[in-house]
Amino acid sequence: MGAAGTWLAAHAVPGQRLDVSERVTTTAGRTIPLKAGLSIASAAPRLVTNGRTDIDAVGEGVIDPADLSFNYAWAEIRQPRTIVGIDGSGRLIIVTVDGRQPGVSEGLTLTEEAALMESLGARTAMNLDGGGSTAIAVNGSLVNHTSDATGERPDGDFVVVLPKA
Repeated sequence: MGAAGTWLAAHAVPGQRLDVSERVTTTAGRTIPLKAGLSIASAAPRLVTNGRTDIDAVGEGVIDPADLSFNYAWAEIRQPRTIVGIDGSGRLIIVTVDGRQPGVSEGLTLTEEAALMESLGARTAMNLDGGGSTAIAVNGSLVNHTSDATGERPDGDFVVVLPKA
């Protein structure tokens, strides 16, 4: 059980109300006000900064230098990936790359993700997720080939892009 699970076990009482509040801060400790219109997504590692490859997966805490088997498989072996970036005009770029399908789509490494996003004009880009949860739907229909044998994976993390009203 992680820190959040330990806290919940210590404070939650079955049948009683539990009030929970949230506070989001920058790395410098400045509070970010949570309000309508603000979107927050968990993503890592950064791939592109100022139009150039900038990957520090260890520094961002998404890979553990003590576990080289995981690091290698996650970062250096081609995997299905979901990537997001912003180009020089402020436009959103979302890319989904299938993988684990020999002869069809091999996927990308983190370095290959950065190169792809740079080639698309991204000034900034981040890895969102990958593996079997990589899926993209347009107008409610799945448009990629997921790598899980069972098809689309139930997942609580998603990004929704809607046209302006």
